[in-house]
Amino acid sequence: MDKILSPNDSVWQLLIILREMVEVICAPRISSSQVEYMFEVIENYLTSRAKLYPSTPLRPKHHYLLHCPQLVHQFGPLLRVWTLRFESKHRFFKRVVASSSNFVNVTRTLSNKHQLLQVTYREGSLFHTKLEVDHSVPFVSEDYCEDLVSCIKFHSQIVKANSPLKEMHLCYKVTIQNIEFARGMLVVTSLSEGKLQAPPWLL
Repeated sequence: MDKILSPNDSVWQLLIILREMVEVICAPRISSSQVEYMFEVIENYLTSRAKLYPSTPLRPKHHYLLHCPQLVHQFGPLLRVWTLRFESKHRFFKRVVASSSNFVNVTRTLSNKHQLLQVTYREGSLFHTKLEVDHSVPFVSEDYCEDLVSCIKFHSQIVKANSPLKEMHLCYKVTIQNIEFARGMLVVTSLSEGKLQAPPWLL
């Protein structure tokens, strides 16, 4: 209100009418009496706008406002049938056309890109973050020769693994974020400040 010189300013009054009109048109629930009031508010807005800006002609969308009360009688609250989300969807397709620079069979390109986007949304992310382990068994150092145990301890020191050998596991393969690790690898799943936070997996 600090920038409004006078509450009776014609532009400010027009803005108030516009806000009131939008609130009635976008109401989630509306009665028959409110529909009649909607028509009065729309007429008031269009008349006030034409008087305030006589050199600026009304556009077709201003004329369409006069049909809103009739549409409410036919379909109910207009908030339930608006197409704003469809307009937002068009932006994705426009961006795909501009970035792909492919004008041969555009509809197929758009369909493929859109389906890939939907798959990504359904999966939640592009890469799986969970750890998938195949045939995991605890590592028992007593069951293996000293050379193998020493080798494992050596590799554990390289990755700064402070976990005892009994916390390690043996498995055929480990899959992390769709990346498969095979035999002969030592997989460290998490590090914090240079220290191992989870037991490594021996393959």
